[in-house]
Amino acid sequence: MGWVSRDMVAAIGLLALAVAGWWQTASLPSDAAMFPRLALSALAVLALVYLVRSLLRARRAQATKPLFKNAGRFVLAFALIAIYVAVFPRIGFFTATLVFIPVFVMAMGMRRAPLIAIATLAYTAVTYILFVVLLNRPLPDDLIIGLMG
Repeated sequence: MGWVSRDMVAAIGLLALAVAGWWQTASLPSDAAMFPRLALSALAVLALVYLVRSLLRARRAQATKPLFKNAGRFVLAFALIAIYVAVFPRIGFFTATLVFIPVFVMAMGMRRAPLIAIATLAYTAVTYILFVVLLNRPLPDDLIIGLMG
């Protein structure tokens, strides 16, 4: 496994994410699926470019760095993402995201609580404004949105 680099793993992971996301949009009406599929297509194309570049780079020089600096943290990240994907259809995107982002970044080692809170709230607000307000594409029922009114 010495020829596999972090870049290859990341590119394959991004490509798998794009494919899984495309599959998830299959149940959406075509007009609602258009924007996510456009973004997922761009992600897939860029992931393929990333993979090809990392393969070419690996042919020129053997990878000297270990695949993971911290395998436990990689497994934790993967597990947290899997839990997030499994939970957000049940409790809603915004509720899951407001919990996931701080938990994930703290698990990855970031400890600046004010910055984490600002980034989490900003991301959630921008997502809400983009999809619900500007694109008029309400997301599935959400626990927090339901409690707010």
